[in-house]
Amino acid sequence: MSLISVIAKENYCCVMSDGRVVDQVTKEVIQEDFQKFINHNNRSFIAYAGGKDIIDMLVNNIEIKTNEFDLWLATFQQTFQELELRELYNIDPLRYKVLLLFGGRNEKNEIELYSISSITGDVQHYLPKDDQVAVTFLCSGNVANHSDIMEFMGANLRSLGHRTPSDALSIMKLTNTYVSNIDWSVGKKTYRMVIK
Repeated sequence: MSLISVIAKENYCCVMSDGRVVDQVTKEVIQEDFQKFINHNNRSFIAYAGGKDIIDMLVNNIEIKTNEFDLWLATFQQTFQELELRELYNIDPLRYKVLLLFGGRNEKNEIELYSISSITGDVQHYLPKDDQVAVTFLCSGNVANHSDIMEFMGANLRSLGHRTPSDALSIMKLTNTYVSNIDWSVGKKTYRMVIK
């Protein structure tokens, strides 16, 4: 599947994804160099994990517009409702797992993030202020305990610091290596972006 991580503060947002694409049915590695986020003018992004075919359709049908977070959220939630209807009609649910992160600088020039899962229906919102740190990730279901990843990131944030985007990117690279060592579907090659 994927590992996409985000570390954000009031003055920056860092995004990192691995590049591996796998067939969830056959377990075959299809690609090692697929960037799993779209960078829009270094101001906003959409990152995604899950069934590549449905994500491609979803992302390609949405015109990414800077600072239209409410529109993105409404569009994604509507799409997830449609996916739930498809599952009622016995369409293979493995093909329709969609995990999304989107965010960047909003209309008030604040760093703002949303994380959405079609699997759980959860929507999480982040708007870090002052010295708060927002940490979130999308990860394969192959990792038994996602709290282990959060603990790993948290320990590194405390020990290495998070003052600069470089600090955050170092932690995200360590996390990618950690997860790729325990999850075959996460590759070691990574892509990154920084919004300041």
